[in-house]
Amino acid sequence: MAEKSFELYSEQNVNIILNGDLVVRGQKGDDVRVSGDKFEFEEGKSGLTLNGSGDLKLLLPHSMDLSLQSVNGDCDIEDFSGRTFIEEVKGDLLLRKVANVSVTSVNGDLTGRNIDGDLSITSVRGDLKVRNLYDLAISELGGDITVTNVEGSISLSKINGDIKVRHVTGNLEIGEGGRDLNLRNVSGLVKIGRIRGDIRLRGALSQGKHHLNANGDIVIRWPKKVPLLVEATASEIRDRLSLEIVSQEEGHFSGKIGSADSILILNAEGRIILKEDTEQHDSWDGYQDFEFDIASDLDGLGVYIAGEINSRLTEWSTRLEKEFGPAFTARIEKTAQEASSRAERAAERAVRKAEKAARKARWHTNQSNWSPQPPQPRAQSKEANASEEEKLKILRMVEKGIISPNEASTLLEAIEA
Repeated sequence: MAEKSFELYSEQNVNIILNGDLVVRGQKGDDVRVSGDKFEFEEGKSGLTLNGSGDLKLLLPHSMDLSLQSVNGDCDIEDFSGRTFIEEVKGDLLLRKVANVSVTSVNGDLTGRNIDGDLSITSVRGDLKVRNLYDLAISELGGDITVTNVEGSISLSKINGDIKVRHVTGNLEIGEGGRDLNLRNVSGLVKIGRIRGDIRLRGALSQGKHHLNANGDIVIRWPKKVPLLVEATASEIRDRLSLEIVSQEEGHFSGKIGSADSILILNAEGRIILKEDTEQHDSWDGYQDFEFDIASDLDGLGVYIAGEINSRLTEWSTRLEKEFGPAFTARIEKTAQEASSRAERAAERAVRKAEKAARKARWHTNQSNWSPQPPQPRAQSKEANASEEEKLKILRMVEKGIISPNEASTLLEAIEA
C-alpha cells in the first residue's frame, strides 16, 4: 500500500477522483496524509488533486475544505469541520461530526449524525437517515427518510418513500411524498403539498396556518386544551377532540379550541381523524438516540426480506415453468408471495418490539409510555396441497441436477403451505 504526506495552507483544498472506497478523517496539524492501493497526485496553487484506484484513506486538517468529484464506492467522512462538496458517490455515504455539506448525487444510502451546519442534497437514490443538524434541503430522494433533531428548517421537494420527522425548531415544507408521513414536535410552520399515503401528526404546532394534504388518511393527535382551529375537507371526518363546531356540512368541517392560535388546513381523499394527544413529549429527549438506533435502523427490514424471497423465486420461475407448466408455476409464485408478505410482517413486528423496548426503558426512568395499536394482520388465502405427481416431478428435477436438494425441499414446503 502506498503512502504520501503533503503540506497545504488552510485556504487550499483537496479534490478527489477515486475508483474505490474512501475514508476521510480530520486530524490536528497542517499536513495531509494519504494511503491507498494506487493513486496519483497533482499539487497546485488551489491545493491537492488525488486520482486513485482501489481503496483510499485520507487524513487532513479539521478546517480544510474537501471536494469529492467522484467516488466509485462507499464514502465515510468523520471529524471534519471544513466545508465538504460531494459531486458523486456510487455507493453509500456516511457523515459523522462534520460541518456544512453539499451533495449532488448518491446512488446508495446516506446516513448523517452530528452535522454542525447545513446539509444540502440534490439526489439520493437510496434511504436517508440524519440526526442532529441545522437546515436540511433535499431535491429528490428515492427511498425512505428519517430525520430527528433539526435546529433549523427542512425543505423536501420530492420523497418517493416514507417520511419520518421529529424535533424540528424551524419550518417544514414538503412538496411531494410517495408513501406515508409521520410528524412529531415541529415548532415552525408546516406546509405539505401532497402525500400519496397517510399523514400522522402528533403534538401541537406553532401559531399560524399549517397546510396538510394527503391522498390517504390524515390523523391528528392534538394536546388537550391547546388552542386550535381546524378547517377539514374529506369524505369522512371524525372529531374526537370535542371541538366547538364553527360549521359542518357534507365533506367539510370547521371547529376550534379556545382562541385558535394554530390553524390546520386539512385536505384528505380518505378520512380525517382528530384525537387527543396524551403523551408527554418533553420526556422523550433522554432516549431519542436509543430509539433512533434500534427502531429506526430496522426500518426497511421487511422490505429487504421480501425482496430476497422474490429474487430467489425469479431464479426458479423459468425452470419450473419448463417442467410443470404455467399453471403450476403461478401457484408457486402465489405461495411465495404469501410467504414474502408473512416475512415482511414478521420484520415489522420486530420493529414494534424494538420500539416497545425503548418505551419500557423510558418508563423505568419515570418517562412516558405510549403504546400504539399494532396493525391488524391481513387474511391469508390457502391453495390445495400439491399432488403426488407434482412432488415426483420435483424429485426428478433433483435427480437430473436441475435443482439442488435444498431447493427441492423449499419448493415442497412452499406448495404444501
